Amino acid sequence: MIGNNKIHAIFRSLVEGIVSGKYEIGQRLPTDKELAKSFGTSRIDVFRALERLKKCGLINSRKRAGTVVISIPDPELSQQLLNDSSRTVYCLRSGTPQFVHWDNETLNVLEKRLTKEHFQLRLLTLPDKREDFARIITDTMRFGVAGLIIFPDSDDSEFLDENSDLLVDISTPIIMLNRGNDISRLDFISSANIDVMGDAIRMGVILRKNGFKKMLVPGANHYENCKWSRTRVTGLQLGFRGEGISEPELPEKSPTEAEYCLNRAVADKSLIIAAIHPCFARKILEQAAEKNLTPGVDFNLVSFDDNPEFANCQLTTTRVKKAALGEIIGKLFLDISRHPDNFVWDSIRVASEVVQRSSCRSLKI
Repeated sequence: MIGNNKIHAIFRSLVEGIVSGKYEIGQRLPTDKELAKSFGTSRIDVFRALERLKKCGLINSRKRAGTVVISIPDPELSQQLLNDSSRTVYCLRSGTPQFVHWDNETLNVLEKRLTKEHFQLRLLTLPDKREDFARIITDTMRFGVAGLIIFPDSDDSEFLDENSDLLVDISTPIIMLNRGNDISRLDFISSANIDVMGDAIRMGVILRKNGFKKMLVPGANHYENCKWSRTRVTGLQLGFRGEGISEPELPEKSPTEAEYCLNRAVADKSLIIAAIHPCFARKILEQAAEKNLTPGVDFNLVSFDDNPEFANCQLTTTRVKKAALGEIIGKLFLDISRHPDNFVWDSIRVASEVVQRSSCRSLKI
């Protein structure tokens, strides 16, 4: 990895000159002094850039002959060298963000992390048209962008799945935040994965250890075809298992589902409602308000995904540490950029924390 922006600029300029034919095999490059003056830097920076080119087998230095070009890189090596020398990272973020798993704080921390290593983060909006997405991918390759980081939201999942073929031949490292959606055709790129299974297991374990013996999971049958929903239910089932513990019940879809869950929880304090999504938790809380019932006292309710849309519900729920996510993705990108041949295999799971609010009695975590 080259050390600073000046060295990168010299290296990139010389690579582009060799690839374009400006500097042909046998031709001398400008002298160290000339390059240092041209780029407004020291000769030591020039020396380091030239050493990098020598290691790539593109140039050689001889006394009195100067530094001459000895090889022209093939297209694949050219693209790799341009990627290695680029300090720009494209960051595509959803045009319809819900700020559940990432927000501006995530992007700010990511930018600071990359800036420390002399990368520049360029924020772009993730398009919703194939031709616009293709144009960004083309620019990524043409300009030798160092990396592509994608922050999608729920509205973008189908688009990314349908247009995943555009990412197949790109040599630039790609990292995507996977929010647990069934984007199976994007398994070939690097990812930071929201740990839907692990978060649900942990919630199930916490509830079991806090004395709950029964569980209702409203909303599970509404999202039965969604990967994140099936995973979350499986996680709750695994974490909640124990002696004397009933298997979590998945109420049938019906207009009275919320009322059914509320009545059961009021009648049996050993029962916990674990709503599969905050929208179902809100329906239960609305039913409770109509009956003058107090959450956390008359019944207990938890959910997942600390969505700002449901902030007034005061839900005990799970929340991604958004600042930490920016740091994690930044580290993942830097690791990948140092080992470009292995980037497709890199991924990491990102755990959430449990946030306690008034919808449930105080839990020992």
